[in-house]
Amino acid sequence: MREKKKMTREERDGLREAVRAIVREAGPEGAEEAARGLVPLLVPDPAASPARSGLRTTREPLQEAAEALQRAAENPEKLRAFVEALAATDLPETRVVAALCLAPLLPTDDEEKEGRAWETVRAFVAASPLLAVREAAADSLARAMEQGAVDSWSRAFDAWSSDPDPRLRAIGPAAFASLFGRGKAPEKLFEGLRLARRLADDADAEVRRQVGALLAAAGRKQGPAVARFLSRLQEDEREGARKLAAEMSKRLSSQSVTSD
Repeated sequence: MREKKKMTREERDGLREAVRAIVREAGPEGAEEAARGLVPLLVPDPAASPARSGLRTTREPLQEAAEALQRAAENPEKLRAFVEALAATDLPETRVVAALCLAPLLPTDDEEKEGRAWETVRAFVAASPLLAVREAAADSLARAMEQGAVDSWSRAFDAWSSDPDPRLRAIGPAAFASLFGRGKAPEKLFEGLRLARRLADDADAEVRRQVGALLAAAGRKQGPAVARFLSRLQEDEREGARKLAAEMSKRLSSQSVTSD
């Protein structure tokens, strides 16, 4: 496995300025060509062997590039054009950057916008075979939720919890895990735990892993509440749910001992 090398300040500044220059000079109609110009910045060594994540670049420069892109795009229309162009290149690194830029494109302050936002995420997740891309999309969802849209996305996650595509079922727990992992929206724990209960016995291993990530993230800040939830879940009629509850109870207990 390749050693992860943290970027220097000079490298970060250089990457940000290079991204901003490309984005500023392009109009929405030129986003496709400009996106191709970003590829050498995002994948400086195309011959590199992918890491376990499937990426040839570490997450840090992709995050820096995404933040620079969002700041340089003058309006949502231009940002959307770049997101669509980056996703269309079908390179995992560019798709991660596109996913990290989704949050400003997900307003849900009225019914029409909510429907478009849900469809944007559904389409993006359905077209993303790589876990790293879907987790980047979950991070963007968490940032959108931080702006007060938790209730809207909770409704989406409830609807998607019975979707045939496990990638869509997993995105809700992953978004809550990202939200709680950064210590945001603790008052929305009930919504997160309700979703965890629905998916605790899911047939897909990735969905169950994301439910576990949700519970672990919530448990770091609200351990007693999560412990009570797990205690009740151990009496659930579903065998898979009881197994998950037992595993997470043990994990959170160990986590508590380590933090002490």
